[in-house]
Amino acid sequence: MKKKFVKIIICTVLALTISGGSIIANAAENTLLNAQEVNNNLDIEQMIEKPTEEDLIANEEKMKLAEEYIQNKKKARGYGYLVTLANGSYQTAIQQQGYWCGPAAAYNATNGKRTQSQYAMDFATSESVGTRFKNTWKYVMDTDRPGNNYTLSWGSNYSYADWKAHLKNSIIYTIDKRYPVIADTYITSDSSTWLHSGYDYATSTYHYVVVVGYDDSITAAEALIVDSNPRSGIPVKYWTTIDKLAKASQTFGIVW
Repeated sequence: MKKKFVKIIICTVLALTISGGSIIANAAENTLLNAQEVNNNLDIEQMIEKPTEEDLIANEEKMKLAEEYIQNKKKARGYGYLVTLANGSYQTAIQQQGYWCGPAAAYNATNGKRTQSQYAMDFATSESVGTRFKNTWKYVMDTDRPGNNYTLSWGSNYSYADWKAHLKNSIIYTIDKRYPVIADTYITSDSSTWLHSGYDYATSTYHYVVVVGYDDSITAAEALIVDSNPRSGIPVKYWTTIDKLAKASQTFGIVW
């Protein structure tokens, strides 16, 4: 029997009142204020498009390029890099609908090339499923942020240790080329998946984030995240560990 999941789609519920030119936001501290819980009897297979043989070959070929690049980089200069994409080369927008973390991630990663609404149509994003992890991501990113030859990597194809190494190498390779990485995450009550401490409310939350930097020092391995979650207590930009990002993204994967 397939395991069933309760899907939580990150959102904001704000009661806005306009009075005398001012906007008053009524933000109660209820857990569901910023998380819409929908019991759709969904399983992971409904939220992810399985890779084709061609997809797997493309990912393998790109990974070889990334590994070769990083080996040469380490030989030349070693560790200690902290690299972030330039401000102005990406956006830091909050998602406009509760289930639009995918469209918001595309908007932020492409530096607002098109609207969140347009990306929602591209991905066929729906309130019941959100945005599936599928090859549409490649076509969207290659069209609106061309030059990187974006590829999908499916985390479930790897052991955790291998996925963590793959994730780190993919981020370094992509950021050094001055392109962002999109991660499709599954954040649970296990704190090892909390990208930020503000996710302590999470039980079964599916959420896209954008990686716009990394710290590859010997003592720290971290990624700089742009997060469209409107929940109070979660900043739009923060550092998280590669460990946590690997844990959170292994169920689905990354677009890099």
